[in-house]
Amino acid sequence: MPRNLVLKLRVKAKFEAFVGTHWSFNEVGGPVSKQMRNKTLTQRFYLEESPLPAVTPESRPIIGWFSLAD
Repeated sequence: MPRNLVLKLRVKAKFEAFVGTHWSFNEVGGPVSKQMRNKTLTQRFYLEESPLPAVTPESRPIIGWFSLAD
């Protein structure tokens, strides 16, 4: 599994545990039962988790290219 996907899934699981499942969906795209955590846990999540770095074209590996000159 790609490293960035592992990181995102870890943050998602922690978000659901500390903040809630109000932004979560099941495997077919339907909402899961909404559970909200208390304010103390929510604040703890945001204190412990720094935002993920922004993805830019320069931060991703090159996987292919094409030429418009042809």
